[in-house]
Amino acid sequence: MTATATSPHALYQWQKGHGYAVYLRAERTLLEGRLLKLLADLGFQEVSAEEEKRASFSRTSTKVLRLARASARVSMEVRSSDGLDRYGPESLRSRPGAEVYMHRHVGLMVFSAASSLWDLGLVSALETTEELTGLRVVLNRYLSWALAPHGVVGFWGVTSNEGFVIMRQGQSFGEAVFVDVTRQATFSSAGMRPVAGDYTILRADRPAPAVRQMTREELVSFLTTHTTYLSQTGLPLALKRATLLLGSNARGEWGGMAPQEGLSNG
Repeated sequence: MTATATSPHALYQWQKGHGYAVYLRAERTLLEGRLLKLLADLGFQEVSAEEEKRASFSRTSTKVLRLARASARVSMEVRSSDGLDRYGPESLRSRPGAEVYMHRHVGLMVFSAASSLWDLGLVSALETTEELTGLRVVLNRYLSWALAPHGVVGFWGVTSNEGFVIMRQGQSFGEAVFVDVTRQATFSSAGMRPVAGDYTILRADRPAPAVRQMTREELVSFLTTHTTYLSQTGLPLALKRATLLLGSNARGEWGGMAPQEGLSNG
């Protein structure tokens, strides 16, 4: 993949300084202020033409999400209502050789673990907070799938001084925390933070019980069932190992936050 000064597309890499081969390629006509700010919040940095020439792209480990304005047919499919709204705005279905993910009124993504190039057709004009939150959810789903082979696991929530807080998707407004257990680091809109020492994971998806401390078994079970990885077949082995290691080496506590109405991952 090469770029020139007149290229109609711009390439962004997730956490560029940390070597993850996860990219987003967007049409420059889409890159107005709101989308650029969202990409920066999610940890994407632009790759220059010279950097792209020097980069090494692997067919097996590199993932590139091509973001473009959706076609008329895709826009009609995404905007239509087929009776699934009561289950939330997201859907995931399989078709031969690929998975199709849709977030109603936002966009449709076609991807395959066997392919380096994934496609997202954007329907939303990103004119409202709800639309921006929806696209944040979509892009965090992309990161969840693209980073899974590397053992990087995501959770809806935010970081804290002691560790991080796990919420429902609706509570977090699409914010996510990604944990690389091997590198002992978390990545979120707050940047990279180390996972070390007396690390605490707060559960804030529902009111806290009288006993606030979680057992190791309770924490591991909770982590395994509350990731940002959306699948019809459950977590892949790499993420099961990551949640086991994370839950075995952290302290789990119930937070004191009241739940809000929103989506969950299970």
